[in-house]
Amino acid sequence: MRKEFKFEKIERGDSKNVINLFFTDRMAYHQGEYEVEIIDVSGDFGEFSKEWFLDRAEKLRSLVPNVSISTDVIVGFPGESDEDFEYTMDVLEKVRFEQMFSFKYSPRPLTKAAEFTNQVDSKVASERLKRLQVRHTEILDEIANAQQDKIMDVYFEEARDSGMIAGRSFTHFLVQVKGDESLVGQTRKVKITNPRRLSLYGELC
Repeated sequence: MRKEFKFEKIERGDSKNVINLFFTDRMAYHQGEYEVEIIDVSGDFGEFSKEWFLDRAEKLRSLVPNVSISTDVIVGFPGESDEDFEYTMDVLEKVRFEQMFSFKYSPRPLTKAAEFTNQVDSKVASERLKRLQVRHTEILDEIANAQQDKIMDVYFEEARDSGMIAGRSFTHFLVQVKGDESLVGQTRKVKITNPRRLSLYGELC
């Protein structure tokens, strides 16, 4: 069974419940029986603008309610101006990534970028990274708080020593409830009673 999306390229993945959507960034989400992975193929379609990226992210959210979008960000790449960084911050505000892996650029031996003369000052790059990560942490708190009292389908994977059992919602949230290993491998409905940034806590319905 295939779910249709209007993107540049779509094809069946290796698993029967995986669909690959080709896009400019790497993302993944779970929606019902589907796990969709958006694979980085930015070199295949030429140049991309900020507006192009925002348009695709908006389309993805409109097509798939509760989609979770993740991204990788490197700040301070040679030549990155203040304006360039503000573009990054604006994309963060508009897309509100559910997950973000962010790093400060550092030169690597035998790479062309290490030879560029327009290196960004390390202190400036560090300040940009801190600002990016602080704002993303705030967004994660806002996203988590919005889950209060929601009922989610959760697939339980792990019993923990604390007397809790942990699993993932179909929207990829880590969810924990009181329970034992008998719940491992089961999908159960959970009401979220105490949302936190790193984990949502709830009760079995």
